[in-house]
Amino acid sequence: RYAPDSIPDSIPLYKDTAPKLKMRFRNVKKTNEDEVLLVMEGLRQLASRLVLWVDSMHSGQNWRTSMKRDEQILFLIKRRCRDNITLPSLASELHLSPSRTAHIVKELTGKNFKTLVTEYRLDHGAKLLRYSGENVAQIADSCGYDNVSNFHKAFRKKFKTTPLKYRRQNAHD
Repeated sequence: RYAPDSIPDSIPLYKDTAPKLKMRFRNVKKTNEDEVLLVMEGLRQLASRLVLWVDSMHSGQNWRTSMKRDEQILFLIKRRCRDNITLPSLASELHLSPSRTAHIVKELTGKNFKTLVTEYRLDHGAKLLRYSGENVAQIADSCGYDNVSNFHKAFRKKFKTTPLKYRRQNAHD
């Protein structure tokens, strides 16, 4: 369907800078105001459900029931890697011994717990360097590093470049 000539005032208008298609397809009708309102209401309901789902995932309500233990471990490490997660705290949350948890992590990833946490932190830092305007100190802090020097050393070891050079080379347009 083609958009109608005018959009109801109750709908926020998104200004698109992409070039408009000049061609028209046969037998394709324009939508009417009622159809636009119906689609908009469906999108609002979808957005609302997505917000509720994201909130429930962040609060930890649903993740345990829908994931296998292996997935739970990786999910928790990735979710909490910036919060100084420890192997004993992870094991306690999963009702496993620290040695069993360490064994599962190594079996799943081929990496030990500390290496995996560091990798997740640095990957998060790399994303922030590419897509955010935060300075390196802010990024180091949001990645769970107590000081910039440790972040800088770990980042350089993994990516073979400094955080600022990485940002310049991978800047997102």
